Amino acid sequence: MNTDNNLWFIILDQTAGKGLTIRRWPDIELELQEQGFSYTVKFAESRAQIARLTDDGLLNGYRKILGIGDDATHREICAGILQNTSVASSEVLYGLLPVGTSNAWAKHLNVTHDVRERLERLKREQVLKVCL
Repeated sequence: MNTDNNLWFIILDQTAGKGLTIRRWPDIELELQEQGFSYTVKFAESRAQIARLTDDGLLNGYRKILGIGDDATHREICAGILQNTSVASSEVLYGLLPVGTSNAWAKHLNVTHDVRERLERLKREQVLKVCL
């Protein structure tokens, strides 16, 4: 059970962007390390795993979730947060790191695609409250 409030639970969707997320992971991980993030990462091999991984993370005490992927990734993570019955969604800080082609969510919310800038904002918990 995670009791570290600064530990991020990262879900990387390997299928997003036709595999672009997994190819970009080494650079993303390097940036996470350079910025001093504490994290656990889970690699989703299919969309079907994403909501379950989200639920598992919440049940294991994580309250900060970072999704790396595309719109479908983020939809599944939000579904996992909302379907969880043991943690109120208001207690969860969810950050998205858009990787893929469309990324309508990121565009709509003005989320930068620059990994360094995005992680800096998340580190400072510069967030936007969104009602799902």
